[in-house]
Amino acid sequence: MDSAISRDDKPASASPAPLHVADGTLEALKWAALALMLLDHVNTFLFNRTLPGAYEAGRWVAPVFAFVLAYNLARPDAMARGTHLRVMRRLALFGALASPPFMALIGHWWPLNILFLLLSGTAVVYGLQRGDAAGIAIAALAFAAGSALAEYHFAGIAMFVAAWAYIRRPHALRLVAWVGFTASLVLMNGNHWALTAIPTLLLATRADLRVPRLRWVFYAFYPLHLALLWWLRDGHRYTW
Repeated sequence: MDSAISRDDKPASASPAPLHVADGTLEALKWAALALMLLDHVNTFLFNRTLPGAYEAGRWVAPVFAFVLAYNLARPDAMARGTHLRVMRRLALFGALASPPFMALIGHWWPLNILFLLLSGTAVVYGLQRGDAAGIAIAALAFAAGSALAEYHFAGIAMFVAAWAYIRRPHALRLVAWVGFTASLVLMNGNHWALTAIPTLLLATRADLRVPRLRWVFYAFYPLHLALLWWLRDGHRYTW
């Protein structure tokens, strides 16, 4: 009886291939999230959340930004290329630049803006991917700090990490975790509109859009648009 296995055959226990989304489609998702974030912030800070549907549409943004960044961190060569550390430096810099207008707009210093949530999530997956004792300590400290200080708190970081895990090895249980932690954002915003991002992101795996990448636009846009909204809302107070 021939027990040889053909080279083309895969063992039943083989890990599933990582989730694939075309680079242009990822960029399109970022542009869509950027536009809805701007709409949400205009609605919140200039119109006191009176624009119909704007607040609900804005709940789509955080899961999409988290997914896109998690996807880039899940690329097979991300650790070797130093992607995690490079992204953390950028998020820390632009998060700090965005803090004065963000704090002025919301009227207090806490929670820190969403770039610090993404920074915390990136540090967690960096530590987990290292896998050594120092890495586990980094992941634990980043999760604790982000949960206490950053926008969306523990639910946002858990959603980020679950998305990263699912992208790396798609599996039903990991999908359930990602959906569940996305649903847990209801604890922060009182609704389940964030869940609308999940089918969009899954359908994105079937799209091949041609959108060129603009590397620094998304980092720079965040503090700049907050500063502009702050000036539009409160600038008259400082006019001589």
